[in-house]
Amino acid sequence: MKLENAHYSVRFDEANGAIESLVARALQCELVGEPRLRANFRLLLPLKDYEANYLDGMEQTPTSLQRDEHSVTVRFERLKSQRGTFDVTLACTVALEDDAIVFRATLTNREPEPVAEFWFPQIGGLRDLCGRRDARLSLPGYVNTEPKAIFTTFPTGQSFGEPSERSRDYPGPMVMPWWDLHDPTADVGLYLGYHDVTCRCSTWHLHLHPTASGRPDGAWLRPEEAAGQPVGLVFSHVRYPFIRARETYATGEFVLRAHPGDWHAGAKHYRRWFDQHWKIDKSRSWLRRKSAWFTSVAQWPEDRITADYATYDQWCQDAQRHGITCYELIGWDQGGLERDYPHYVPEAKLGGRPAFRKLLRSIDARGG
Repeated sequence: MKLENAHYSVRFDEANGAIESLVARALQCELVGEPRLRANFRLLLPLKDYEANYLDGMEQTPTSLQRDEHSVTVRFERLKSQRGTFDVTLACTVALEDDAIVFRATLTNREPEPVAEFWFPQIGGLRDLCGRRDARLSLPGYVNTEPKAIFTTFPTGQSFGEPSERSRDYPGPMVMPWWDLHDPTADVGLYLGYHDVTCRCSTWHLHLHPTASGRPDGAWLRPEEAAGQPVGLVFSHVRYPFIRARETYATGEFVLRAHPGDWHAGAKHYRRWFDQHWKIDKSRSWLRRKSAWFTSVAQWPEDRITADYATYDQWCQDAQRHGITCYELIGWDQGGLERDYPHYVPEAKLGGRPAFRKLLRSIDARGG
């Protein structure tokens, strides 16, 4: 079964609904480079005597596959694991909407135990981008986008799990719910974004097969080293619905979108979606009108003093001569940076309350 439009061609395995081919025509490439690693979904339904009761979607048989002009919906009833059959209903939809592929699912649980994890979508068999393995994966972090060469080496950065896994949580280390793959040679990218008007915790997960990197430097196994096993990545988006007893969970939308350029194009795509749902009036925000600010830590928790209040005021005057009129002072309080909280009173060793008030009045008098 196949879906096609001007931007994508998606072929499904009718035995289980997994994507076995995904061609991004804008990138002129097949994304599922290793079809043996194709995947669809995974559920965790913990039992009292067996917490790891995973229900593998590739072991389920669809009750129906429905296709219309723009979408395919695969429906499953009474899912099975090695521990039995469970009254869980799942409908997974893949839709081609203009230049994006949109994944949606509706999950109903009639068991007394909660569904703890729902892995969807799962896109297996990723080996490169546009036939090149030097593509970089960017994640929106607090400081930078952490670009990683996932198709040649596989650093984990994980505290738990096996070395072949890599994951990030939103909200958490990721400050926005998207990833972006970019090939610097062709200057094209692939956006993977979670669009849901309800803020939910989710995990972005990559699993390298076979379950070993092959070398201490994290390099992938070569085909001759894999002894016939398929080599590639499986991407999963993991949600934590915790529904039970006839509750239904609707996932929101997970979006794939091929685009020219690097992660900036992906970030703008997420911003356009965000602005459709939340209109934030920034016109009265003085901070939005600032292009820079000066920041410093006055006192560190080990009693190392960088500047007292009078010295910091002089630094602010120096900054103002360069056009900076916005200032941030950290570690001004008792004990220094993050030490004696909740005692948020001016630190005596820096000049105490009188010097602190003098600092604020001085900045305010200069329009800072």
